[in-house]
Amino acid sequence: MLNLVKKEDFAYRQIRDIKVSDAQQWIMKLHNDGKGYSTITSVRGVVKPAFQMAYNEDIIRRNPFDFKLVDVVPNDSQKRIAMTAEQQELWMSFIREDKTYMKYYDEFVVLLGTGMRVRVLRLTKERFGFCKPKNPRRPSACPGAGRKILCGKNKTECGCRYISMTEEVFQSLNNLLARRKKVKTEIVVDGYNYTCNEILNTLRSMQVTLLSKESGYIPSYRRTDLTDDLHKAFGFHTDYEFISKSAMRSIIKSTKTEEGKK
Repeated sequence: MLNLVKKEDFAYRQIRDIKVSDAQQWIMKLHNDGKGYSTITSVRGVVKPAFQMAYNEDIIRRNPFDFKLVDVVPNDSQKRIAMTAEQQELWMSFIREDKTYMKYYDEFVVLLGTGMRVRVLRLTKERFGFCKPKNPRRPSACPGAGRKILCGKNKTECGCRYISMTEEVFQSLNNLLARRKKVKTEIVVDGYNYTCNEILNTLRSMQVTLLSKESGYIPSYRRTDLTDDLHKAFGFHTDYEFISKSAMRSIIKSTKTEEGKK
């Protein structure tokens, strides 16, 4: 999204000069340029919080993107349709037999068999465990449930999450655990376990953008549970606070100092 915005002349205008009509005209321009409704929604999802931060700091009197998107451009996005059982079988047969994708077969089995998101597959071993259903004879909400996966501490306080699974999903999860690379110690951030690759990749992706000399830098990355935990651990918040140019220079200077010591 950031690369898309950088190509637009709108991105280089002063925030205080942007009016509601300017924002709406830019949205219409994106639509006329062939950008889809979902893409425009994502773009506004990045730009609107930036203007909201400027509003909170009394730089502007109103957020110019505080309007309904459907009032400006038509919602021409196509509704997603779930695959049928036959389509799933054809897809899994392709994954199972293809030389390139066959190594991801177990991941697809887990995703299709449980409905979990891809990010769940990045959980460390300590974050989940297996248990049998309390009443095996009682039908489950998920068809074919024989075992369940118990996720550990989650972002809400509603307790643990139980997800029913078939025997095939259970076996695929065990295959993933068997192939998992062993690490000496898991990195813990705010009580959660994350792998080194997760933390490093997240830190590399946490880009910031300079709005103006007066306002400073704002985040231009996607907020996740890991970014929230990193902010809690280090005591600063780039996700909803402006970072002044002087503060950014201090951060860069301290970083170079630490690298020099190494």
